[in-house]
Amino acid sequence: MFSSKTGHDIKSILINAWMIALFIAPLLWFFEVLPLKHCFSLFSTFYGLAYIWPPMGWKRPHPYSDMAHNRID
Repeated sequence: MFSSKTGHDIKSILINAWMIALFIAPLLWFFEVLPLKHCFSLFSTFYGLAYIWPPMGWKRPHPYSDMAHNRID
């Protein structure tokens, strides 16, 4: 399902979900779809998961990688 070449691991998906919640939660509150308390809990849940979840996999990018696509410059 998730390949090490695509960069779609659980940590990346959680960070993307947090960024989506960062923009969607204020809109949901502004248009009165959700109360403010629920918007805060939505944002806090995704932020907490993205912050706590460790990077997974043995091919995490690092500066001294032998593979060019995995090297951080």
